[in-house]
Amino acid sequence: MNIQNLPIEIKEHIGKVQKITFPKQGHTSTVAILDTCDQKYIIKKTENDLYNEWLSDEYQVLQYLYHTGLPVPKVYSFHREDTSRWLLMDYIDGISLREFLSKMPDLQSKEKAIFNFR
Repeated sequence: MNIQNLPIEIKEHIGKVQKITFPKQGHTSTVAILDTCDQKYIIKKTENDLYNEWLSDEYQVLQYLYHTGLPVPKVYSFHREDTSRWLLMDYIDGISLREFLSKMPDLQSKEKAIFNFR
């Protein structure tokens, strides 16, 4: 993924990108962190029917949850383009559950995190 390939509506929303980084990737989407002069964004891109459907579901769930007061990223754009889907949202600093569990030494904290994750 590079800046030139982003859909025009996303480029227009974010403006000039100062830095792009790629966090550890999963297997369902390409994820990038976009730093602009004003804020940080996350952009996800999928290119598979099943993963496109999952990204669409994520978009709908995030829109719903945003209005509940839970700390979820604000979604700015969901773009469909041929066999690709793009999701642009706020960047929220944090770590994955997997990373948390790997760094947490005591079993009680791990169990509490897993219980709260459900």
